[in-house]
Amino acid sequence: MGIADGDTLTVLTASKTQHKMHLAEIDAPEKHQPFGTKSKQSLSDLCFDKDAEVTPLVKDRYRGSSLVLNARAWM
Repeated sequence: MGIADGDTLTVLTASKTQHKMHLAEIDAPEKHQPFGTKSKQSLSDLCFDKDAEVTPLVKDRYRGSSLVLNARAWM
């Protein structure tokens, strides 16, 4: 798994396929913005080495191949 910023991550499926995801209804700072590094670290702390059920909602036209997922997967 990889974390791009506070609302974008790459997940690895059970079949070892990677998917870049953008968390639905989350607006976090980008890496270059104030608090961007802290936001990225917070998402990493939340999901590192965790299993989650990912529910794709829609294809995100602004982030290319990104999918949008239900952020409640870890709650």
